[in-house]
Amino acid sequence: MLPNSELISLIQLNRDILASQSSEILIQKTLDLPKSGQRFFYEGDRNTPMWQSIAALTISSASGWPLFLQGEPGCGKTEAVRHFSANRTFNAKNPVYSVSCSGEAQIEQFIGSLIFEKNGFRFVEGPLVQAARQGCVFLADEFILLSPVVMIGLVPFLSARPGDTFIHPEIKDPIAVACGFLFVATGNEDTERGRVKLPQFVSSLLQRFIVSNPSAKDREGLIERIMKADYPNIDISQLQPTALREFVDRMKDILHIKWSLRDVRRFLRRVNDFLGYMINDEELPDQIQPISSTDIALSFILSGHTLDEERKNDIINQTVKIFGGSQRDANNLKQGRTHFRETFQGNYLVRGHIAMNIKKEALFPQPTLDVLFWIRWTGTPDDQIPHENVLLVGPTCYKATAMEFLLPENKNVIHMTREMQVNELIGSTCISTPTRFEDSMQSLQLSIRDALISIGYTNKQENGEQIVKDIQQTLKDEIINIERGIEVKNREKRHGVLRGVQYLQMCLNKMRENIKVDQDEINEQQQSSSPGIQITLTFNPSVVTLSAVLGIPLLLLSVHLPPASVLERLISLLEDSRSLVITEDTQQIFNDESILREVNQSNSHSAPISAGFSLAATTTETGRMSLSGPILSRFTSIYTEPYRLNIINQLRPSIKKNQRDNDVGDQAEEEDLLIISESITEKNYDLIEVINDIHRGLNELNQKVTITEYIRWCRTAVSLHKLQHFSPTKAAGIAALRTIVDALPDNDRRYK
Repeated sequence: MLPNSELISLIQLNRDILASQSSEILIQKTLDLPKSGQRFFYEGDRNTPMWQSIAALTISSASGWPLFLQGEPGCGKTEAVRHFSANRTFNAKNPVYSVSCSGEAQIEQFIGSLIFEKNGFRFVEGPLVQAARQGCVFLADEFILLSPVVMIGLVPFLSARPGDTFIHPEIKDPIAVACGFLFVATGNEDTERGRVKLPQFVSSLLQRFIVSNPSAKDREGLIERIMKADYPNIDISQLQPTALREFVDRMKDILHIKWSLRDVRRFLRRVNDFLGYMINDEELPDQIQPISSTDIALSFILSGHTLDEERKNDIINQTVKIFGGSQRDANNLKQGRTHFRETFQGNYLVRGHIAMNIKKEALFPQPTLDVLFWIRWTGTPDDQIPHENVLLVGPTCYKATAMEFLLPENKNVIHMTREMQVNELIGSTCISTPTRFEDSMQSLQLSIRDALISIGYTNKQENGEQIVKDIQQTLKDEIINIERGIEVKNREKRHGVLRGVQYLQMCLNKMRENIKVDQDEINEQQQSSSPGIQITLTFNPSVVTLSAVLGIPLLLLSVHLPPASVLERLISLLEDSRSLVITEDTQQIFNDESILREVNQSNSHSAPISAGFSLAATTTETGRMSLSGPILSRFTSIYTEPYRLNIINQLRPSIKKNQRDNDVGDQAEEEDLLIISESITEKNYDLIEVINDIHRGLNELNQKVTITEYIRWCRTAVSLHKLQHFSPTKAAGIAALRTIVDALPDNDRRYK
């Protein structure tokens, strides 16, 4: 039995007592440690932020006092809560009940709302109410962003303790708070953009615990533990934790950029996959060398920041010194230009002493080639699809071309808008009739069919129940073959797609079963009364849900445009361990525990996320500034350079098929507009020459042409030349009038 003074210190989350033996004993009784895959939470010094966060959650869980974890983005707040919820010895929940908060969030997202059914209205409880009734952990991520009105609506839950029963004004039935319920709020520092100070009446109901990024000493030990646990391919003799810790310190000192635990993990992932990697192809230049830890560090510096020359040189020199790299190689990587090389063995992007393989011929302007090279680092040596969440930042809308080039054909591209709503991305429950239901489900069946075709799975079944049985048997057989040493090609992605199809088909089967039951009831009623309207409620999964479940890469264009609440809804898909709880399904079919348990082969309450799923986005530099810290911290930002709009000096083929990399020096001033015009006009140099002459004349009149206008100009000229059979001069001239001159003010138009 602990003395009263020690008990009080525990309840007050005193940091010294959190590092005590008493705290450790409580953690061991609260959490199922042997099943934990995140051993770094528990190993090492008990004063580290990781251990202290888990200890604070454990003690708050025992007392029932709501907890507010506050700290910098990426310091591990959310990861600690998710880990704690999934590994409790009682009322464990994976993923945790949660709401990603924003200024547009409404109280209904927490407590639930009324939905219409065939017999009237029904109240569907939200994640907070479910967590309270079941005694689970609830996470209000980025709590500080909520409006005061919503915070007031949450006060009854913040005031209640396990064992209490209360009535919420928005909910009819009393809420009995089960033992184990814990309300956890997370948020960044009050000084961050978009944050407001918590109202006093709310702050008084929460116990605040500040989570800091690890100190230099703690970070070094943490890096070593994470390397051993999660990145077994890293040879500690090739990358010392001390070196990575020093690099993080230099990033802060020179660039004023604080690297979080999330950033460190990205670095270690690249080291795990790329360190020592080199393409062996005799046709490549002799200067190609194995990738070093210096190169990996520079891949973050040179791609992810816009730096002045002085700071760029300073951080590069420090990086070379820290990791013991070659100054010449570092300078070549910095000053070099990315070139496409095609050999008998394959296709490559070459920059300095590094070559990356790609699947297709890449004939692009220089800025696009450079972006392709840096995106390629986010994949693996054998997979060009990003394994990190990539955010392309740049001044032109054509930066997405690079990402679309690397992604497979079965990708999904979404043009985000200011009016976009969550249901357009995740899905929505709608009123339907049995006939309309079957019509609307045709698109889902097509998605399932296309997903199976993409992995070479032949399905001849039309019956939904039989499709599920066949997939279950296939998964079982292939797992047995793997155990026998028989290789299954692309096993992770293949099995991810099969489980995703199994999940969707099981949900579809259950919806059909429910509709049949409803129809039978209506038919019985109609025998004794006049016929009524047959209606049903069904959930239609939308593009984000289907992409995640079926392993389809997703690209969000202009990600800064939608309301913050829409982007916050996607945060769980941006985590290292992706998850998606489909709360938008008011019928709870896509959240059915029996379906999820059978598909996931675990207690996870998330829809299955396929290994082939990736999420990338584009934005402008101004748009990036409008994104919240939590969103940005989950992306790897890559900056794109604008196209060079100089007049074409020499009309010639941009890249000849038989040209080798020995000639690369002669192409150092390759013109972007020439490559663009060659691609659009299919190398019609007569047309390109006329366009170039007109462009020169416009420049002499101080009329600048944007890249968008130039591309539209070339496309219009090609259409007039091919379809109307206009001469190159006439086609280029009329196209210039339509796309450039007509857009000018009246006075300028007359003058030009």
